[in-house]
Amino acid sequence: MNIFQRTDWASDEGWNGKLEGQNAATGISFLFNEVKESGKGPPLHKHPYDEVYLVRQGQARVVVGDEEAIVNEGDILVIPANTPHKVLTSGTGPFEIISVHVSAKFTMDILE
Repeated sequence: MNIFQRTDWASDEGWNGKLEGQNAATGISFLFNEVKESGKGPPLHKHPYDEVYLVRQGQARVVVGDEEAIVNEGDILVIPANTPHKVLTSGTGPFEIISVHVSAKFTMDILE
């Protein structure tokens, strides 16, 4: 069993940080993101592995391949490997997400 404290992954105030699986003796990696400004988020990108978004707080517009949707607190979004995707916050408050990368190492191709 491995237990990782907030100090093991947090990189800033708020809900921000990462834990790469290869440094944690596991085949999955985690990104923790808090975005406070509406309309912000990562650019269109893709990964060579599946990714899972767990929405902790707030609301965002997601584009996954040719589909678009709104995700809200408590939603889980599964993004297949090699599928272009991006997230733009759309609510009035902060948007917090845990991004689970089904890989021991982060790999991302920026597409825009």
